[in-house]
Amino acid sequence: MKTIKLKVSFFLLLLITLTSCGGGGGGGTPEVQTLPAPTGVLATEGAGDGTVMVNWDSVSGADSYTLYWATAADYTAGNLTPIHNAISPYVHAGRNDNVTYYYVVVAVDGNGEGDRSVAASATTRPPRISGQTAMEQLQITYTNSLPAGGVYAICLYDLAWEDPNGCDTTTEPGCNCSFVTEPDPGTGDPVAVLTNERSFEFEVTRGQAYIIVAEYGGGQAFAAITPTVARDIIQNINIDSETAMNLISVVELELNGVDPADLSPLADRIDELLTKANQTVDRLNLFFSDRNTYRDADRFVEAVRNFAIDRANQGSAVFVNELDGPTIRAYGGGTGEVRTLDALLESPLTPLNPHFTFTRESSTDEFFDVAMSDLETVRWDYIADMATSPHIATGGTKVVYTGVEASYVNSGGYYVQGVYVKDLGADNATRITPNDLHCLTPTLSPDESKIIFAGAYVDLTSIVQPNLELPFNIFVMNTDGTGLSQLTFDTEFPSNPASETLQLFGNYYTDWSPDGQWVTFARYTLDAASADDMISGIEKLRVVPAGTGTGYTATDRTLVFDTDANVFGTFLGISPSWSTDGSEIWFAAATVVPEVDYDIYIIDASGDTGTLRHYPKPGTQEANPSISHDGRFVVYAEATGTGPALKVMNRYTGEVIADLGDFANATHYYYPRFTATDAVMVAVEGVDTTSDGTVIVEGDDARTTSTSTSSYNYYREIIPAANSIGINFNVTSWY
Repeated sequence: MKTIKLKVSFFLLLLITLTSCGGGGGGGTPEVQTLPAPTGVLATEGAGDGTVMVNWDSVSGADSYTLYWATAADYTAGNLTPIHNAISPYVHAGRNDNVTYYYVVVAVDGNGEGDRSVAASATTRPPRISGQTAMEQLQITYTNSLPAGGVYAICLYDLAWEDPNGCDTTTEPGCNCSFVTEPDPGTGDPVAVLTNERSFEFEVTRGQAYIIVAEYGGGQAFAAITPTVARDIIQNINIDSETAMNLISVVELELNGVDPADLSPLADRIDELLTKANQTVDRLNLFFSDRNTYRDADRFVEAVRNFAIDRANQGSAVFVNELDGPTIRAYGGGTGEVRTLDALLESPLTPLNPHFTFTRESSTDEFFDVAMSDLETVRWDYIADMATSPHIATGGTKVVYTGVEASYVNSGGYYVQGVYVKDLGADNATRITPNDLHCLTPTLSPDESKIIFAGAYVDLTSIVQPNLELPFNIFVMNTDGTGLSQLTFDTEFPSNPASETLQLFGNYYTDWSPDGQWVTFARYTLDAASADDMISGIEKLRVVPAGTGTGYTATDRTLVFDTDANVFGTFLGISPSWSTDGSEIWFAAATVVPEVDYDIYIIDASGDTGTLRHYPKPGTQEANPSISHDGRFVVYAEATGTGPALKVMNRYTGEVIADLGDFANATHYYYPRFTATDAVMVAVEGVDTTSDGTVIVEGDDARTTSTSTSSYNYYREIIPAANSIGINFNVTSWY
């Protein structure tokens, strides 16, 4: 039947055609043929960008196309809006969110519009922010009390740190957060659970930037700032996003006075700032991949990153208002001030090289000398002979130590140690303290402007040991030698002192807090139970300018660690050292009952005795702890039955991760201190080295003091990194 009908229709069409074209007759008007309706019409929502894209197949003979649209499914010709001369694919922009749009297409030629297509529709929606956060991306070493994974919430904020959807997070905590939940086994109620990796998605308002925070089970929180959202975006949360966000916040806080708790004033610049911040982070990641090739990273960026990782290791969220200039200096930003993002990109200061300084008692000549070493102990050199207690501020260019010269030895053969300062790599140092002030344990302030030290005035005419009559007290002075001021005035002294008591009695072992305002020191006093026995505790005081002059005075002297009121018994506490963030004081202490046994202890800088804890290592004596500038490692001196050594442990777990051993052929090592400098060590001319710069030493260790007969004397030079060409800047596998 279908075939027959088709044939009939064909003949009818042929007959009509012949009749209309034949001569004579009435000469009728030709019928106008319309173009067929376009096919393949498809409407697609534009991924949250407020657009709908409409596609259709072309129609043969069409000169153009008209696209009609409406927002009602029961549209008629009267409520269709035309878009003439539309070209497939056509992007219909400026659409409202959460509206369904209907489209029909007609082809147009010289005879007008053809047939309408079948309608297609699409529903617009707001843009979405999606991404992932994973604990392993944070590259964090956790203590035993913190989980190795565990994201429990992803929270969305606007730039004012408020819920963008208007919920009150103070009365309804978590109303702006996304959780992973599981049914409670007992009640069946949903309970938030921890996940090692977490995907998230938020629907947001177009044209705004947002802050997304990942909250972890251990108390950490890492964040990301998004660019201004125009459509769906992917924004992962990791250490890079946290660093970029903090860079923006701290630069604006320090330089423009913007409250870090409200970044909304930056909304019109956030894309520009975020682009620049991400560029600085990318440079830093390249530097970590190859320190010798990618030298345009900046130390300021690394310092901000170090701070975030340190806070996370301590189970704490990062708060941008904690990131001031002194904090950035402490974590590796150097002695300079906060710089703009433009400066970080246009004039980067390469990240600092980690080193440590130490005092060495030579096993060959029984003299003390001070030195600096890289972390692998293959590059190290002397700073000075007949000296003790060297210190270099993070990012500093100067070294301070106590030393003695022959001209300061009195007629009885006793000497008075002074404080010496010199530039790294310089040959000569300057003694800045008076000849009659016997000095110990100097420390440069974080900005290198001041030096704190222990001192006791002596009678230079006496032939007896100079420090017999007075205890040591704390002094401060400017690095240029001005402003000498005594800060403590303790007078207690044993009635029948033994020689070893005299070397320690009073106040000494000094260290500046990272903000340069406080000083901690060890206080040696008489034991109430025995007039000639010592006990020692840890104190701190604040250093403030004294009036309008160049001098200083002390306020707020506080006992941080009381030897008579602690959970471990009677102590001898020595060598206190601030943590990088200033929250803790680390020190070595020995229990005197049943026997002297030095271990490393930690206490909150507030002095809360409930926070006192320690890392016991039976069978060894540990002293002089010092924390690395990034807060991750502690170097300390150890003495065992097999000999002296320097060791490095994980600051958070106490695990020994590097045994540096007796690399310098010493009887003892004293007072090792982490530092980070813009300097490297190279071999002097004429010394044979391996391809990586390690000096080739034949026979006994050639690194000895100038009092030795060694022909390999002073075979290293400490020079600014900018002057070193072809030097390997890689540090060590454990760092």
